[in-house]
Amino acid sequence: MKGVFVTCNTDAGYFTRDKVGSYAYWIKATGLHLHGSGLFKNKCAGPWQAEMQAMINALHVLKQAKPPPIIRFIFNRDNINARSGSKGNHLRQDLKEAIAWFKKDAIERLGIDEFRRLTVNQKNYAEFRHVKSHDNTDTKRNWVNDWCDRQCKARLIEWLKKQKVHKNEAK
Repeated sequence: MKGVFVTCNTDAGYFTRDKVGSYAYWIKATGLHLHGSGLFKNKCAGPWQAEMQAMINALHVLKQAKPPPIIRFIFNRDNINARSGSKGNHLRQDLKEAIAWFKKDAIERLGIDEFRRLTVNQKNYAEFRHVKSHDNTDTKRNWVNDWCDRQCKARLIEWLKKQKVHKNEAK
């Protein structure tokens, strides 16, 4: 059993007035491609919370897919403040715990010696990269970020249209 690198691209959208957020994810690894989007079930306190929740949601989707052992994560997101860390609010802790679950799973499935051999040249198990949004750079990372952004906006527009229909039905 071989470990895989996972690239996890996420984005979030947010309507300040209604505190409604959307998310999109694009996850790639050898033999694995997951992508999708949706609305958060609960209201968001702000865009930062939506960005953090988008990463947590992506990891939940990945876990459900039962991937091979993961030996490294790279997270691409356009919100530079959305990242893991031991300090901060519960979302940072939730993200850190979700990542730790994958690391523990990889160690259990590969064995500690093989995990160490595969990760010896890595600085971190999870790396967080900032993608400049809307800079029209012709790279795969920017193309995926733009796709995620379009998906988030589409989910919010769909939600707005449903709200208008419900208001018209109530009249």
